Amino acid sequence: MHEVGFPVDISVCTRLVPTLFFLLVGVFYFLRNTFAKYFDIGATAADSECFDREFAAEDCSVFEKCSRCKFLGYCSAEWRRDKISLKPREVLFPYDEFVDYFKWDNQELAPCGLMNCGNSCFANVILQCLSWTRPLVAYLLVNGHRSECMRYNDWCFFCEFQTHVERASQSRFPFSPMNIISRLTNIGGTLGYGRQEDAHEFMRYAIDTMQSVCLDEFGGEKMVPPCSQETTLIQYIFGGLLQSQVQCTVCSNVSDQYENMMDLTVEIHGDAVSLEECLDQFTAREWLHGDNMYKCDRCSDYVKACKRLTIRRAPNVLTIALKRFQGGSYGKLNKRISFPERLDLDPYMSQGGEGSDVYKLYAVIVHLDMLNASFFGHYICYVKDFSGNWYKIDDSEIESVELEDVLSQRAYMLLYTRIQARSSSSCASLRSEVQDENKTDTLDMKASLQELVESPMVGAIDSGSIINTAIEDPESEQESSSLSSLSSSSSPSVVTSECSREVESVDTLDSESNSSSDDSATDHHQDDAANGNRDPVEKNLAVDSCLDPTTSASTPSVCSKSKLPVRGMVVEMIDAQ
Repeated sequence: MHEVGFPVDISVCTRLVPTLFFLLVGVFYFLRNTFAKYFDIGATAADSECFDREFAAEDCSVFEKCSRCKFLGYCSAEWRRDKISLKPREVLFPYDEFVDYFKWDNQELAPCGLMNCGNSCFANVILQCLSWTRPLVAYLLVNGHRSECMRYNDWCFFCEFQTHVERASQSRFPFSPMNIISRLTNIGGTLGYGRQEDAHEFMRYAIDTMQSVCLDEFGGEKMVPPCSQETTLIQYIFGGLLQSQVQCTVCSNVSDQYENMMDLTVEIHGDAVSLEECLDQFTAREWLHGDNMYKCDRCSDYVKACKRLTIRRAPNVLTIALKRFQGGSYGKLNKRISFPERLDLDPYMSQGGEGSDVYKLYAVIVHLDMLNASFFGHYICYVKDFSGNWYKIDDSEIESVELEDVLSQRAYMLLYTRIQARSSSSCASLRSEVQDENKTDTLDMKASLQELVESPMVGAIDSGSIINTAIEDPESEQESSSLSSLSSSSSPSVVTSECSREVESVDTLDSESNSSSDDSATDHHQDDAANGNRDPVEKNLAVDSCLDPTTSASTPSVCSKSKLPVRGMVVEMIDAQ
């Protein structure tokens, strides 16, 4: 018998075995990396939590990305167990360190021009102004963001701006900011390279981008609580707080809402010729009446109200944009608005300050145009160096100017810096004060409702009709007036004499506008009264005249109709019990 076998080529086997080995190793690492994107491999639950990670980048040789959040970087498991501190962080950036940057001084720095890369003047002026914002430049030149950046494989505007500032501080010749201009879509989605854009819009995008980069160091905006988001470097520099206060003229209930601000956009109305007058208009009282009535939560009805927008917490660096661009292609307002070198914000604060909200001008942006056109033009800026000298910068051209030349410009944007940095306790005290106000309002509301339930009026509500008692029974009117005084005393009384005078003028205008309709309906009302009928229109008019102009603002008269929902709410509470 002959044995049948396969011939074996030794040379082929020697080449095939290493090839299969490397192929299997490659497949193994491919599968491992693929599964690592969806599962937590080689890490404990404690290690994969997205906490604050404090480590020195130069001590770690291997960086990996968190398999849970896909963004945070960390080092090898051995190094991480020894170095990483797994603790939540309420303050993302120490405020004392920011104060040191705010006081930083380097008088050797000089302005450096930027080349126009094609309709890039709007970005050049913003980059120049940010390059002379003292705490921001001090942080980038002393500490730097690049070593702490978490965007390893992505383009980072903060890192690129640090490179820009370092180059501008060392160069004496104009250079091209093309590395930033070519990435405008990464800064703002609506911005485009080669197009004429708005400088104010670009500055908003740039500040928001730097803020998001700061939050990325701690897991991103979704991972950081809102209170901690106000403790970043960018918030310390540009962040402030606006307060919108609405007060009901019926029950004197006050509603406060707060909004974070990175700049102030001030409109130019009427005969305003100065920045102070524009700020007066910005913080002026607005009356909500007519078709724009305010729905009071306490009255549960639409009532007249007084609304005012003020600054609750002033930023360390104040950016003011004058709203010159109106509707239409030729709707720009080229009216000159005077502005001071020294600005005091105390008259525009929600509460009287201690005289520390004083600012000095350090940068001005001007938009040059023809025929009041808003769709094209050219931007130039004026900046003050750290020695106090003013310069006019037109792209790559730099010219030394005097302060009088700066103050005579038709400014579009103004940048002010505090003379003295905001105290470190102001942020925490304001946050606790707002929380205390909310708790006080809640407790006052609960106390007033409890007194309403325990009052003798409950028997009257159970025994009779609420509407008939409120309209026809004189004793119930007295009870409702006493209840209204109780509820108004529980809310903070901030109606001033100026408010009362404006209420009287508003009521006069309403009465004049409705005089013709009232005269035409007088006979009809008299006939209905003679027949014993009560026109429901009278009840609706009672809401509009809830505030008696002859009475004091602190003791407004009470509208019985506005109290009906409150009494109905008491009935629901009694039925629930």
